Amino acid sequence: MKILFKIFPQDSHFNATIPIARRLQQLGCEVIYAAYEERRASVESQGFQFHSQETDLLPRLVPPVPGSKQPSALQLALYTFINRPRVIADIIPSDGFDSLLQETRPDAVLVDSPYARYAVALFKHRIPLGILESMVRLDRRSGVPPLSSDFVPRPTKFARAWSTLLWARYQAGLSAMQALGMYPLPSRGHIAKVLLKNKTPNVSVNFRRYFHIGISSCPEYILSPREFDFPGEIEPNQFYIGPSVDLHRKETGYDYFFHERLQPFLEKRKAGIPLVYCSLGSAAWRYGRIERFFHKAIEAARGQRFSFVLTIGQELDLRIFRRLPDNVIIFQRVPQLEILKNSDAVITHGGMNTIAECILLKVPMLVYPGSAELDQPGNAARVVYHHVGLKGSLKNETSRGIRSKLQRLLHDPAYHRCVSALADRITASSAYTRGAEILLEQLQAQPCNVLI
Repeated sequence: MKILFKIFPQDSHFNATIPIARRLQQLGCEVIYAAYEERRASVESQGFQFHSQETDLLPRLVPPVPGSKQPSALQLALYTFINRPRVIADIIPSDGFDSLLQETRPDAVLVDSPYARYAVALFKHRIPLGILESMVRLDRRSGVPPLSSDFVPRPTKFARAWSTLLWARYQAGLSAMQALGMYPLPSRGHIAKVLLKNKTPNVSVNFRRYFHIGISSCPEYILSPREFDFPGEIEPNQFYIGPSVDLHRKETGYDYFFHERLQPFLEKRKAGIPLVYCSLGSAAWRYGRIERFFHKAIEAARGQRFSFVLTIGQELDLRIFRRLPDNVIIFQRVPQLEILKNSDAVITHGGMNTIAECILLKVPMLVYPGSAELDQPGNAARVVYHHVGLKGSLKNETSRGIRSKLQRLLHDPAYHRCVSALADRITASSAYTRGAEILLEQLQAQPCNVLI
């Protein structure tokens, strides 16, 4: 079976699919990724086929020039407004995948959830289709707040009522952004129009979700671990096949002299000095006042009995960080898995990939959500719920607060016990040991006809 992966062009999304794609290869499948040409090297370095696309269905948000001023929330909103589809029909074009399928001729298609709104048009081809979700479950559930909130729910009437209000606030904000043209999403009418045009009116679409629509008529493969989510039943078309983390993946493109500079800290760790790793992801430049937070984190480490490794991304200039304490080193890019395997605590923005890696490597976390528009606040709530770490406010945290939370993680053994127990439950699950097999079984159960 030849399987086409259409993945959102960002490292975190691509990395989340690598283990599943590699296992599918081992099971005899032919795997091909379609993306911008700039993604070719990373795809082919992992041993997969690559199909280059000059244009994509979604616009790219280009990062600023290194050293330039970071864009504000208003600037990002204006960028989205200017680059929104020119007409409302472009939100879910009925022919968005046609040329791609004709060029690659796959037997099945796996579509990243940001493209779900376009994937409804794929049903006219009657080709096996699956949606890949790298976040936790997005469905609206009683007593569970949307992922835009870091509220930690409990089985109480107050928690259920508060979660309902949080969903109402999220929906109101979404409606306002849609009215301003800053966040174009398909309505039921738009979806129905496309389905009727393609003569596939029986496709079922789920709008009671966070961020991305769901397609109930095809399998949805959730790449995050069920054990990390809040308790609850799943929909019949949903299958957990994660965490999809390759702990042995080849990591390239990190800073020169990385190993030489890190080695003294590794020697200190052998002597009993803990190592703390701080990274707010590959898109940290998008978060407001990120430079200020990094300076606070450095001050939090000053004079403390732990080593502090900070990675800031390629978009920020290393020269803005001067007079560093002896126990702090800064990089722009690092081999994250190698760092995590030698860390005693991690400061993270709360991306699902990093959280899954921390859990599997049994490292407690301090989560500072970078964006309220994604899944990071909700992930932070789940970290606290499972007692595998703490959370804080990226905007309002002080150096003293960062220091205090890190000391709790480093010196309270309960956090390490809980993250170790969670890791053991995850690695013993069928989703982790048979994820690719589960995916393939569901794809093969769908009718497979020749493309139009």
